[in-house]
Amino acid sequence: MPRLLLAEETAPTAGNCILFFLEGGPMKRGLVYGTSDSTGAYPASMPVTPEDVTATIFRALGVPPETRIYDQSGRPHTLAPGTPIMDLFA
Repeated sequence: MPRLLLAEETAPTAGNCILFFLEGGPMKRGLVYGTSDSTGAYPASMPVTPEDVTATIFRALGVPPETRIYDQSGRPHTLAPGTPIMDLFA
């Protein structure tokens, strides 16, 4: 089980496991994707990155995540450099 921090302790800025919900649109219903270790500290199966989650959201919105956008200096950037989590789509 994850250890709870006391008020005087500093919380970590980011964990290795997160929980998020996607619903509606082209998403599968009632799906739990991936597992964590017994303490909830690290992914045990099917780890994804924040970039993958972002790419998945853009894909669900109908926007290709590989779309190139340009900043004010004209430098190109990929909209969402991750890989969409296709197992989440119906």
